Amino acid sequence: MTTHKRLQTFISYSRINQQFAIKLACELKSAGYSIWMDQFDIPTGARWDDEIEKALQKCEIFLLIMTPASIASENAKDEVGYAIDHGKFILPVLLKDCTIPLRLRRMQYVDFRDKSFDEGLTSAKELLSKLENEVEKTTATAENPDGEKTLQTLSPTGTNEPKTVPSHNTTARHQAPYNPVRKGKRTKTLVRMGVGIIILGLLLVVGFTIKPLLFVSTSAPTQPPIIIYPTQTSLPTSTLEPTVVSFTQTPTRLRYFTEEFDQSKNWDSDWALQFRHGNSIKQNSFDYWVSDGELRFNLNDEYVWDYFFYNPDFIYNNVELEIRVANLISTDTLGLICQYSELGWYEIDINGGGEYYVRFVDNLDSRIDEPRYELKFGSIPGFKYSTTKTQENTLRIICDGNSLSLNINERDIFTNYSSSMYFLEQGQIGIAVRSYENYPVNFAVKSITVREPQ
Repeated sequence: MTTHKRLQTFISYSRINQQFAIKLACELKSAGYSIWMDQFDIPTGARWDDEIEKALQKCEIFLLIMTPASIASENAKDEVGYAIDHGKFILPVLLKDCTIPLRLRRMQYVDFRDKSFDEGLTSAKELLSKLENEVEKTTATAENPDGEKTLQTLSPTGTNEPKTVPSHNTTARHQAPYNPVRKGKRTKTLVRMGVGIIILGLLLVVGFTIKPLLFVSTSAPTQPPIIIYPTQTSLPTSTLEPTVVSFTQTPTRLRYFTEEFDQSKNWDSDWALQFRHGNSIKQNSFDYWVSDGELRFNLNDEYVWDYFFYNPDFIYNNVELEIRVANLISTDTLGLICQYSELGWYEIDINGGGEYYVRFVDNLDSRIDEPRYELKFGSIPGFKYSTTKTQENTLRIICDGNSLSLNINERDIFTNYSSSMYFLEQGQIGIAVRSYENYPVNFAVKSITVREPQ
């Protein structure tokens, strides 16, 4: 039996297809393949972009899950470009019909569109093994004088006629030969770093010198309140007490009501709009209005994140938030928020593809929802997809202190889930509306009900 060296395979995917990507990664790992995926392999507290770059440098095989969302994603485009430019072996996985990028069209792919998952998985294993064999041949023998090697081509019909295509020298990457240009670049980089350090030192000296002249205290200093944030350097274990993050204000007023959007002024006066980031272009890409008893949304750009928080005078520690929403499609996301304060909040996002994500969000300045803050996710049985006709779903969350429950269309998805990392016991309530790679986003909220859990 021929044994293959298990080369590291990097999995690239769109967030919308995360559930499929995780399932595929787990199955390949179980079969003995060396798989790198951000959900499993980025340590808590690490910088996301740095870890992605290191994994791309280290991997030999680049597996791309192709869907309209991933092909449109700028992050995926960057990763694909890096993989091709650095001579990685590419394994496209076609999950949904999409326009395949020109640079990938001649590479053989795994087609999951008309197969069961198990059939597609078998094909993926076969192609991974072939690629590992190809790497062994490339590293075991010298390349031809033209610096070319044989790879199989992308073939919708399943034929595997090899073509000779230009590629980078894989052996050279491991041998790291002397390169005077690269050495010159390193020298320039070191010089720039030295100049930067000198400038930073001068700025610090000037700052400490003039600070006493500019800021003169007019009263005795007071000790500011101490806020303890959750540590991100390691996961809590049975021998360590988890960091407690709590909102210390006692609820002052509670209000239970149903908003059916009879008048726009009630909505505008009771709910405050906040944008996730202050990009004016993104703000201009968001529109909402009240019409015919509905709150309607229109997001016409990617990554537009908008939040509505209910009146800050009302702080809840045990509340049920119910939203009736119509016309959610696969690229739309509506979030239900509770325990909002300066320490962060819990957010349960529902996307039109029938999936939920429970997140801790630290602040409105966050540029992305980092997967390390995802607490729980899964599919929603019985979700009503809006495709050829409008469908309505009833989304309900219960936030009882640090305990969260989710009910969709009168079916419990999970109950009494408690985070072991974050303890947000009370705060405001709100909703989130967002787009990802695909847009525009158009759906309508029929009603919002806030009540005491039964």
